[in-house]
Amino acid sequence: MRQVLGLVFPEAAPMLYSLREPRRRNPRDPRADFAEHLKRHLRRCPQEWQDRAAPMLIVDPDGLEDGLLVQAWAASTLKRCVEAAGRYFDCCRESSLPCFLHSAGVKARLRKM
Repeated sequence: MRQVLGLVFPEAAPMLYSLREPRRRNPRDPRADFAEHLKRHLRRCPQEWQDRAAPMLIVDPDGLEDGLLVQAWAASTLKRCVEAAGRYFDCCRESSLPCFLHSAGVKARLRKM
């Protein structure tokens, strides 16, 4: 809109931009959000899974020392997989089944879905 007004009224163009105050926003760090998401959903898994997955799911703020899975897979894929594992183990706990990957747990999860 300011560009159009500046073209129509060229003498007012400097005033259109000089009155505007710059917006100050706190930009979100997508890598920090990604790390927090993984950490939050990984807690839903059994401790053995957490211990094995944690070194592979390290998200370094600079991206230099990322874990193996973070380097190899897309962020959306990792989010989806960790969420699915968390939902599976939640279903196992709700059904009073042992928290490891086995056919009874998978069948219970499929019935619940």
